[in-house]
Amino acid sequence: MKKEVLLILLILTAVLAFAQENQTKELQQVKKDLEEAAAKIKSLESRMTSQIREEQSMPKALFVFYLLAINLVLLVFVIILLFYFYRKYIFKRYGIGEIHPVPKELVDYVYKAISAGNKLSNIRMDLAKKGWEPSMIEHAIDAAKEMG
Repeated sequence: MKKEVLLILLILTAVLAFAQENQTKELQQVKKDLEEAAAKIKSLESRMTSQIREEQSMPKALFVFYLLAINLVLLVFVIILLFYFYRKYIFKRYGIGEIHPVPKELVDYVYKAISAGNKLSNIRMDLAKKGWEPSMIEHAIDAAKEMG
C-alpha cells in the first residue's frame, strides 16, 4: 500500500509539474500577447496624437490662406477702382475720348501764353476769335494749368 500511495503521489507530482509547466507556458504566452497589444496601443496612440496635432494646426493654415485670398481680392478690387476713377477723371478733365479732344498744340499755345503773363480772359478771346469752341478752350486752359 505504501508503494501504491507513493506511486499515486509520484503521479500526482508529475501531473502537477506538467500542469504547472503548462500554466507557465500559457502565462508566458499571455504576457507576450499583452506586450504586443501594449505596443500596438502605443503605436495607435502616437499616430492619433500626431493626427490630432495636424488637425489642430490645419485650421490656422486654412485661416491664413483664406485671409490671404481675401486680401488679394480686395487689392485687385482697389486697383480696378483706381484705374476706373483715374481714367474717368482724365477723360472728363481733358476731354480725352470725347468727340473733339483737346489738341496738344492748343494746350501748348495756352501754356506759353500763360507763361508769358497773358490774362486768361485775353487768351479766351484770342482763341474764340480763331474759332475754338469754349469747351475746348476751357479744357486747354485746365490742361495748361496742370502742366505748369
